[in-house]
Amino acid sequence: MKNLIRSAEFGFYLFIFLLPWQTRLIWRSAQLNGGYWEYGSLSLYGTELLLFALLIMFGITLLHVQRPVPNWKSLALALRRPEVQVYWLLTAFVLASGISVLWSLDWQLSYYAWVRLLEAMALLALIVRLPLNFIRIAIAWIASALLQSLFGIWQFFVQSTPANKWLGLAVHDAAIGGSIVLETGGERWLRAYGSLPHPNMLAGFLLLALLWVAYLLCAKEFSSRLRVLLLAGTVIITAGLFLTFSRSAWIAALLVLPWFGWWVWRRRPQARRAYAEMLAVVGLVVLLLTSLLPGLVWTRLAGEQRLEVDSLRLRVTFMQQAAIVARQSWPAGVGLGAYTLGVHRFVNNSWPFWYYQPAHNIYAMVAVETGLLGSLLGALSLGKLLQLAIRRSQRLESSVLVAGLCSLLLIGIVDHYLWTLYFGILLLWLTAGMLLRSLADQPAIPPS
Repeated sequence: MKNLIRSAEFGFYLFIFLLPWQTRLIWRSAQLNGGYWEYGSLSLYGTELLLFALLIMFGITLLHVQRPVPNWKSLALALRRPEVQVYWLLTAFVLASGISVLWSLDWQLSYYAWVRLLEAMALLALIVRLPLNFIRIAIAWIASALLQSLFGIWQFFVQSTPANKWLGLAVHDAAIGGSIVLETGGERWLRAYGSLPHPNMLAGFLLLALLWVAYLLCAKEFSSRLRVLLLAGTVIITAGLFLTFSRSAWIAALLVLPWFGWWVWRRRPQARRAYAEMLAVVGLVVLLLTSLLPGLVWTRLAGEQRLEVDSLRLRVTFMQQAAIVARQSWPAGVGLGAYTLGVHRFVNNSWPFWYYQPAHNIYAMVAVETGLLGSLLGALSLGKLLQLAIRRSQRLESSVLVAGLCSLLLIGIVDHYLWTLYFGILLLWLTAGMLLRSLADQPAIPPS
């Protein structure tokens, strides 16, 4: 059994490393108004197969562990623990979301989306129960981020991405309509994607990788050679994050990196120099790339170019559509995964296919799809987890994961992939699960 548990542990690190790769089998390709409908299509991802294997391995180990039969007294005592309350609130949220299958606009879509949520909850349960090492998690995440950053930097300089079905890569080219680009001075510039379907998704993953670099630098004393390697990795990951030109990730970084620095200054004085060096490297890379690409940076920040104005207008329009769909389906919701179908049915059924997009706000999406019950349980779960994190974030790994979860929650205010797309769903629940795991055995901070 020990070998099986160890295999599951190292399989988990492999899962983190491979998560950004989008190799998948589309087993139901959907059409809406004559075009491909991503949010109506059903897929099986390669990393899902790995996750299933990990769950099976860990399930086998549980069958061979002798545990006392629980009784009402032991359950009541367990439920007094805040981390157990968070766990069961999240479970209740997933189960309540699944009820929407009964009245969904498309029960197959909702059932598929619910299975994704069940996978996410199973991943969280695996993290809570599996013996994991946060140093190894950090190494796996950083290694994956370095590969993604180098790929993204290469994409930016060649302004193209080749298609490869085995790696889950689609064609992206600055000259092709539909690619995510910046326009300045009459030129189109492709933003860095990595292996992911949108630059914003790569940016979220890389921002968390920077926090894991900070964790390693602050966790222990490294030799000067390893320290230089980590700082060199910071250069590459920062460059990759910069070239995504993701405003939401940039803003999140501006908020969480200083907050984590404040935490280090108060609680880990021996790591102040290491973190200051990392921040200095990040700042120098940003200044260098800004000086080399001032037009692109100004275009992204000012928001005055045609594509930037269109992007902002669309976000406002999508939120207005969400309000219309919510009014038509409240308080039950349209059903998990059925939001774009709701726009088609309740707002307008004659638009071109590409216009049917989720609202760029995960909180609005949860409310519209799962209705009043899902919204309440989701808010309770998140609020309880953040309350617990505030009380027990004295450990380094907990503070890093608080910063990581807050980064994703900030990004979720202006983006949807953390709720609507496989990678984003697992990224959010992976971070929440690791945070819950890091908080579980910590006492509350005594009042000062």
